[in-house]
Amino acid sequence: MNHSMIAASVSMAALQRKLDLIADNVANVNTVGYKSKSGVFEEILSGIQPQEPDFAREGRRTPFGFPMGGGARMVGIRLDLTPGTPQQTGLPTDLMLEGNGLFELRTAEGGRVFTRHGAFQWQIDDAGNRWLVTSSGYRVVNDDDEPIVVPAGYEWHVAGDGTMTAVSPAGDDVLELGILKVVQPVRADLLRAVGDNLLAVADGVDPDEAVVPLDELPAGAAGVTVRQGYLEASNVDLIAEMTELTNALRAYQLSARALASGEQMLQMAANLRG
Repeated sequence: MNHSMIAASVSMAALQRKLDLIADNVANVNTVGYKSKSGVFEEILSGIQPQEPDFAREGRRTPFGFPMGGGARMVGIRLDLTPGTPQQTGLPTDLMLEGNGLFELRTAEGGRVFTRHGAFQWQIDDAGNRWLVTSSGYRVVNDDDEPIVVPAGYEWHVAGDGTMTAVSPAGDDVLELGILKVVQPVRADLLRAVGDNLLAVADGVDPDEAVVPLDELPAGAAGVTVRQGYLEASNVDLIAEMTELTNALRAYQLSARALASGEQMLQMAANLRG
C-alpha cells in the first residue's frame, strides 16, 4: 500500500468519527440541556521527504524537500458549554442555570456526575417524603453533599442563589434545606459525556481539578443564577451542524477518491510487471 492510500484510509476513519459526532448533535437538537460536541484532530506522522540534490538549483525559493503527512486522527472531544435558550415550564422540579454552572448529582455508588439537564422529578419513599432525582434515578444534592428531601405535603421553593426551603400547607412551618449544589467547570477538557446527558471527569482525574463548587469562588465571581420553573434548550446550532456535515462529507469523498486512485496505480504497476 503506497503512502497516499495510507493517508486516505486513516483520514476516512477520523472523518467517520466526526460524522458520528455531528449525527449525535443533530439527534439531540431538542434535548433539554444538551451541549454540542466537536472533535479535536491532529496530524499523524508528518515529516519532510528529502529530494534529489539536483532539485537544489540556484534561485530556488521553496524549502528543500516536501512535506508529507500520514492523515489525521481524532484525539479528543470538546464540549461546547455555551448556555441554551430558556424555556418556561412552570413545573417546580424544572430548574435552569443562568451562567457557567453544572448541577452536581450522586450515582447509586456515590460517584459524582454533573449535568445542565434540569428536568428533575420526585421519587417518593414509603413515608411519603419526596427525593429530588433525575429521570435515571441520580440524586440531586445540596452544598453539604446530602440528598434533597422534601417532607410529604410541603411545597418546595428554590431562590435565585440556590437556597431551598420547604413550606407546610398552612404556611406556618418553613424548613431550610440548604443550598442547591452547583459547580463551575474550570477544566472543561477534563469532562466527558457518559450518556443520559450527564458529564463526568476522565478516568484517573480528581473531580476537584475539573470543577469548583460555587461557594468556594470569590463573592460575585460565579455569576450563576438558578431559575425554578424553567429549562434550558439544547445549544446545538442546526445550521452550523449542517455546514459541518457538508464539509465532512466532501472531505470523506476526496479521501475515498484518493484511496481509489492509489489502488488503480498499484494495479497499473502490477500489470506493467506482467
